[in-house]
Amino acid sequence: LGYRILMIFSVVDSKYIEAKGKVILDFINKYFNQDFDMNGENRMLVNANTNSGSAALKYIRVFNLGASHEQKAELMIYAYNVITADGVLHPSEKKLFREMGNIFGINTKEVLSDTRF
Repeated sequence: LGYRILMIFSVVDSKYIEAKGKVILDFINKYFNQDFDMNGENRMLVNANTNSGSAALKYIRVFNLGASHEQKAELMIYAYNVITADGVLHPSEKKLFREMGNIFGINTKEVLSDTRF
């Protein structure tokens, strides 16, 4: 779910750039083994038409059910790095990031002050 959430964050402003992809690849390398099927995940995202904030919120709610506070904070750090990778924080990105924090019960300022950031 983390990959799907980050991919949606990467296009919520309608601009996917390589720098956003690099953040997502860092996430994959940290949390998944070599068997991760990126092509299959991407096909699923395209087929499900999940390039909207509402789709991300669905995945965020499911992630929230089974993740620890630490896992949620870590995903928020990656999400923030994705949405700021192009140097511009679009209003739709900011809104989705805040909604993610609300669902997770994490203040976005807590995430931004995290020393891993």
